[in-house]
Amino acid sequence: GVIRIVNDYEVLDLSNVSFTWSASTGESGVLKVPKTDAGHYVDVQLPVALRPGRRDGWTTVRAALRTATPWAPAGHEVAVGQVVVVAAKARGGSRPLPAKADDERPDVRISANGEITSIVWRNRELLSEPLGPTIWRSRIDNDGVEPGTLGIPGIHTTWSGWNLRAAPRPVAPLRRAVRAGIETVTTEASIDGVVFVQQTRVTGRTVGIECVATVPENRADLPRMGHRFALAPGAEWVSWRGRGPHEAAVDRLASTPLGDWSSTIDAQYVPYMRPQDHGHHPDSTTFSVNGDDEPLLVVDAGPGERFSFAVRRHSDEDLEAATIPPELPVRRNTFVHVDHLVRGVGTGSCGPDTLPRYRIGAGTYRWSWTLTLLA
Repeated sequence: GVIRIVNDYEVLDLSNVSFTWSASTGESGVLKVPKTDAGHYVDVQLPVALRPGRRDGWTTVRAALRTATPWAPAGHEVAVGQVVVVAAKARGGSRPLPAKADDERPDVRISANGEITSIVWRNRELLSEPLGPTIWRSRIDNDGVEPGTLGIPGIHTTWSGWNLRAAPRPVAPLRRAVRAGIETVTTEASIDGVVFVQQTRVTGRTVGIECVATVPENRADLPRMGHRFALAPGAEWVSWRGRGPHEAAVDRLASTPLGDWSSTIDAQYVPYMRPQDHGHHPDSTTFSVNGDDEPLLVVDAGPGERFSFAVRRHSDEDLEAATIPPELPVRRNTFVHVDHLVRGVGTGSCGPDTLPRYRIGAGTYRWSWTLTLLA
């Protein structure tokens, strides 16, 4: 394919900028780009061609300084661009489950409100908090301030009048059905009027979740739509395929190209002056959580789907309660979010809110994902 490189410098040409490319296939190299005067552009042939496959593919082009300048050292990255080839959607719908059961399986307890309250695997409890649906996130600066305080009111003023933090409440009896030796548990629950109909299946060592959520008009513009849970101590690393290497938001993606990334869980913390929701990686298709000496679990999006996820040491409640970082508790648990959608962050603390297309409006939402135990 061909990419266009635009020189947005006002005076300089591109002679002091080097270009490299890398592909999700593992190939990489130097991209030859003419010096290109300020305000001009050049079309360059990419040396690799990607075609739709079972996973997303991409070619990333990075621009870096050849020599040091008064404002940055040699090698400083000044721009990054990416060509993405979206995976071909798998046939047969969005069910992300293996076709047949495995003899080895965890003991999974599911309550009528859709929460998985326990996953015992090889005599070890995986969860320290239930796995269940959620629509709430801790406040961020751009959500605005508490009513009655100095500052700019924002969406937080609206959310403070709702009951987003409520636990899921069952609105129908739990139903069980067995087909081909695989049990499906169907639950229907409500959080502040948002109804979640969830099917949970355990196939071998894989827990599969399919969810349909309905948002009424009087709860349009939610903070998030997804699931949360907490892991018992022992998790230390996270690896993923999605946006990285640092956090991103659905309306702030330019600095976070798609890639295969790895980090300690502690390093996922973002030290905002006031603790708040952080650490999201949108457009992800998979992530794994591992201990120092053993793999623990892997989470995969359903075929043709993507999610945003966050893996960190603090719960939403911790982040909401603290006013400065030293007030955050020291924990070795791992708090995990797997989100179908997360509201954009906008610039509400000093400017306009996020655009309508980055909000979670009224309607029906469907998604699926799996959690596979490894250790």
